[in-house]
Amino acid sequence: LFRSKSSSICPFHLGVSKRGGGGAMGDDEKVERETVHPCGFLSYFCGILGPIFILVGAVLEKAEDGYLFEMGGTDVHQNDLVLAFGVLMYSGHLIEAFVLSKTSGYLRNIMSEEDFKSYVEAVQGSKPVMGMKITCWHNGGKDNKDRIVTHEASMQYPIGGSLDETLSPAQTLAMFHLLHDGNDNVSPEDLKEKTKIEPARLILLCHMPLKFHAATDEDLSHFEETRTRFFTENSRDHNQDKSEYHALCSVTHAERVMVILHGGTDSSTDRPWWMHCGFFCLCTIFLCSVPYRMFLFSKCQKAYWPVVKHFSQTPVEEWTEPPKWSRQKGTDAAARAFRAVPRESATVPGYEKHGARENDKHSERDLEAANENCGPMMLPGQIP
Repeated sequence: LFRSKSSSICPFHLGVSKRGGGGAMGDDEKVERETVHPCGFLSYFCGILGPIFILVGAVLEKAEDGYLFEMGGTDVHQNDLVLAFGVLMYSGHLIEAFVLSKTSGYLRNIMSEEDFKSYVEAVQGSKPVMGMKITCWHNGGKDNKDRIVTHEASMQYPIGGSLDETLSPAQTLAMFHLLHDGNDNVSPEDLKEKTKIEPARLILLCHMPLKFHAATDEDLSHFEETRTRFFTENSRDHNQDKSEYHALCSVTHAERVMVILHGGTDSSTDRPWWMHCGFFCLCTIFLCSVPYRMFLFSKCQKAYWPVVKHFSQTPVEEWTEPPKWSRQKGTDAAARAFRAVPRESATVPGYEKHGARENDKHSERDLEAANENCGPMMLPGQIP
């Protein structure tokens, strides 16, 4: 791990915690790694107990008849319950690991640097989709235990205009290379050239949640009124299941992505032999899922890279100033980096004009202050 002393901004939030003062990297300054969710530890515990219960159930089956009760014309014995409980616990462990865990999300979406650039550019160009769903139902049937659905409805919220502020992949990754190489006094115009330098292999775990914001207070009020009216008009039974969804129009969103930054081979996803779905499945089956996750996270850098979209009832061409929650107005490290390193794509006329005034006013100050705000920049070392 190292920090480039000449680095001027933090291009995206890498989860670096700053403790104490000073500029030299010490033991109290660390790179934030991805962590195992508490549900992972719980499922791991259940996975360990599951085979134990299955073994106990098999032993009871060989013992004396342990009749308990009759269910559906079938005799239920002690060993049947113990076996069923064990299978249920072990199955829950497998489902959590293969479907719900962060690790499975990262290993299902592995991209090279070039693929990741293309993906983020597609995300930037995709319009936000927002909607609501409702299902009305009541209990009925035999013993009043059946779920009877009486009404279903869904609605896509109409968006007049939207603006993307997801950090630029080309500029962000160029700055990432700049920080890694540690060269001094490189202008923004030369950042793209830095991507040609061959750095050591780095593996980045990118968490990319969708963050949709109303452009103005009026837009927020309109959205909330539309949502309330939709749920009120479609509540037609005793019970309702209500939900909202956020998505992207023209691209499948992946919330967790593993990016392989490999010098000289941008199209390569080469990684250690154990960093594959097959080996993770093998470790999970043999109850080594949590140790595997912890070891994987210790070898990778976590990057928080939200997909930021602003929506409004007004077409983008009619906007005269940045949205309420725009990064043009922010004070955090990501907002300062957003102002200091211009986006490659053009913005709406009024927004671009206002943004240019903000950049003229803040650019030099942000270049120095952003690095202070996010603390020492540290990058992962080489992966063996």
